[in-house]
Amino acid sequence: MSKQPQHITLALTPSLIYRKRHILTVIFLLFHVSFSWASFEKIEGLDKTRITQISFSETDASTLLVTSDDTLYLSYDGGIVFNKIVSLKDEKITHAFFQDESTLYISGTRNAYRYNKKLERIFSIPENESINYINRYNQTLLLATSQGLYQTQDSILDWHRIPELAENASYYVEKINHHLFVIGDSGLYHLSPDGELHRSYITRSMDEEDFAQEKTHFQLHTFHADLFDTDHYWLTSSKGLLRSTDKGASWKKLSLSGIENASIRYLGQTSGATNKLYLCSNIGLFILDTKTENSKNLFSGLPTSKINWIDFDEAGTIYLATEKGLFKKIPENREHNYHVSLKEIIANEPSIQEIQEAALRYNSVHPEKMASWKERIKYRALLPQLSIDYDRTIGSSFTQSGHYFAEGPHDWGINLKWDIGDILWNPYENTEDTRSRLNSQLRFDIIDDINRLYYERIRLKHQILSLTEPEEIFIKELRLLELTAALDGYTGGYLRKNATEEPKQQPSYRH
Repeated sequence: MSKQPQHITLALTPSLIYRKRHILTVIFLLFHVSFSWASFEKIEGLDKTRITQISFSETDASTLLVTSDDTLYLSYDGGIVFNKIVSLKDEKITHAFFQDESTLYISGTRNAYRYNKKLERIFSIPENESINYINRYNQTLLLATSQGLYQTQDSILDWHRIPELAENASYYVEKINHHLFVIGDSGLYHLSPDGELHRSYITRSMDEEDFAQEKTHFQLHTFHADLFDTDHYWLTSSKGLLRSTDKGASWKKLSLSGIENASIRYLGQTSGATNKLYLCSNIGLFILDTKTENSKNLFSGLPTSKINWIDFDEAGTIYLATEKGLFKKIPENREHNYHVSLKEIIANEPSIQEIQEAALRYNSVHPEKMASWKERIKYRALLPQLSIDYDRTIGSSFTQSGHYFAEGPHDWGINLKWDIGDILWNPYENTEDTRSRLNSQLRFDIIDDINRLYYERIRLKHQILSLTEPEEIFIKELRLLELTAALDGYTGGYLRKNATEEPKQQPSYRH
């Protein structure tokens, strides 16, 4: 008789299942919430960095002319695509303006040109002299040169110097109604329609000998008539801003906080910003309230403080020519017509803490999971290893009459086994420690990504409120949907399910 035992063993051990997720590790960018509607954005598409002048066509609001040192660019779509139309050799461009939508007049340091599909030279000056500026009054072209002020009818091109201004160099010329204002060696000259000439502002005495040194210290740059008050004139200079409230009869230098004696190259005004001057200086762009004489610097997004020129499109968007390229910005008055706070922007959606919590639970990396593991491992030492035995005895015998089998009793056994050492040290703690570190790293990665997406989405919602161009709005809104989808992917749709209606945009921003 033989005994054949059969064994069934059951072991009760905690099952720790680890699911590894592949998470792209990103660096969380600290985001500073700005309460200014928009910063300056660089306009791409120009192969020159230093931009000296810009101007929009008066006959076609989407046509933009951009001047670099020796190159002219033309854009027919407000600065999206540029075409290089003129590149001068051995001379720099001093000014350019539109006569109409197809004709430009250009002054180089040696020659003056007319451009209409091709470049035509219309004036030249001797080698030791220079052309400083070109402008137009009715049908008369004006050239400010180191030899005085030249004029001609643009249909005849018979140039001659204006006798009253033949003795001094001219640097800038502007026309106000039928009056000419010319910046020359010794100040601002006013030429009335009847031919009478007088100096409106004097920068030196006529008998002063040390003019070169004086010019280094003080020089007038541009002349402007105020857009809102016809009695007010402005002069920009190498030592600040001058103002006249009586059509140039007297002048006063303004003492402006933050500007002081900065060199102001140019100024601009737009009908959308009442009583505001935009000052282009060597220390930045400033906006001046002409009533209170308070000024502040507009610098956000600009990589340089050297601002050369300014102009505005029909919607009031600011375009800046700087030493580091061409930039644009939503106008200041629109920025402050409607103020929206951070609290208002995030009022209709879950907080960052709620999004983080939902992401950690959805991705099974919440700290509570590791706490649960530690709790179960702590109690594991109290649970024995359980074994169940089942035995059955079968006997056999041989006789002359045959082979007989006999079945004995059924034997059952239960074994309980404790390892007392597990109470002091559990080997599964090594596994838990490793997986805890991996779980923590995944949790930090997810939180970093959630933070970046969440705050970028808030910033984008803030920017959309100030946009006016349909194409820009479409691009920003598409990016907003992309960020929302990414957050929903991390949280199992928590943002979409818990966000209420989005705050509406200001109707006044749409045109």
